[in-house]
Amino acid sequence: MSMSSTSQTQPQEQAKPARNPWIELLRIIAMVMIVTAHFTIRMNWGIFQPGSVVGQVLRRTITNFSGLGGTGLFFLITGYFLVKKTFKASRLITLWIHVLCYTLGIAVAVAIYSWIRTGSPATMLGQGAGLAHNLVMSVFPVLNSAYWFVTAYVMLLVLSPFVNTLFAAMSRQAMTVLVTLLGFLSVWPAITLFAGYWNDLGFALFSYCLGAWIRMYYNPSKPLRFRDVVAYLAVFCLGFALLFTVSILGSTIWQGGAEVLGWNTKFWISDNRFVLLPMLSVTALFLCSVRCNPPRTGSITTVIDALSKGVFGVYLIHTNVITSPLLWSLLNGLLVPFAATRRLQMLATIPSILMIFAVYLVLALVYEHLVVTPVTTLLMHGAKSQGRHGMFAS
Repeated sequence: MSMSSTSQTQPQEQAKPARNPWIELLRIIAMVMIVTAHFTIRMNWGIFQPGSVVGQVLRRTITNFSGLGGTGLFFLITGYFLVKKTFKASRLITLWIHVLCYTLGIAVAVAIYSWIRTGSPATMLGQGAGLAHNLVMSVFPVLNSAYWFVTAYVMLLVLSPFVNTLFAAMSRQAMTVLVTLLGFLSVWPAITLFAGYWNDLGFALFSYCLGAWIRMYYNPSKPLRFRDVVAYLAVFCLGFALLFTVSILGSTIWQGGAEVLGWNTKFWISDNRFVLLPMLSVTALFLCSVRCNPPRTGSITTVIDALSKGVFGVYLIHTNVITSPLLWSLLNGLLVPFAATRRLQMLATIPSILMIFAVYLVLALVYEHLVVTPVTTLLMHGAKSQGRHGMFAS
């Protein structure tokens, strides 16, 4: 069956909505949240060490709220924008090229740096099986889930036309039931002894469907008012407070029950066990941004759009299988001696996270301009020239 014939069953693509700079700002905030989660896990600061009750509660709360909330927000935004669009293979291929530009580019850069420093290009790429593993991850990042988020995102793009068809054909009530069911699947592993039918793809689908439902059915008739903002912020804080409460239950008050349910077996972010709570918060944040009026000055929109172009690169750089251990080792060496006491660590946490994000963002923007955009344009132009009557045909 050709792509042209399948596209007839998809909902017709509507005119592209006006770009909302506040949603673009949410992309930036989401990536700051993801960097925060990794900072909490990787930084050897006493306030985040699981050896103490306070450190355990902080680590679990911040890691889950920031990591799951940030990635879920990306999936939600994707559902919001793609639910009324037809499938385009070029969108999927562009993403694949984008990721390869980073994984291969990073591998080459580390090999060159390793050769200059040690005389061997393989020294810093890994040894033995580790070297082979890192090379396979760099050459085939999507298929091997070098970035779990990217692999789940690619699968989401593949499944999006089918989900969009459901939204176009089914009633509002039916789609509400579907979103609710997916939300229940996310809670299932947390409240029973059964692991449930929940994984990264389920997380992506739930968030996508939630964003799609908002786009299709959430249409407030009145402009955003101050009391609405207060209500959204209250819901945002409620999600964080509930997750904080669960973290306390799992760490102190209800340790026996938490052990039985498997809450203490690993950091909860690794199995998306409490994703519904941070999703409650970021959904409120998203609804608020959807209803916000555009800024009065175009310069704000220009700055936000320019910065948002490097957000995906920040993720690909700081979670890369080769550079991640090297970068966090370097950051620990720089920041841990600077913040020797817990008071200094608490004061330095937010500035350190913002500084790390800013450095990664600058690197990503430069690399996007010099490498990713030219390579993607060249390859996509060549593919379209060779296949005007194939998958790229209009």
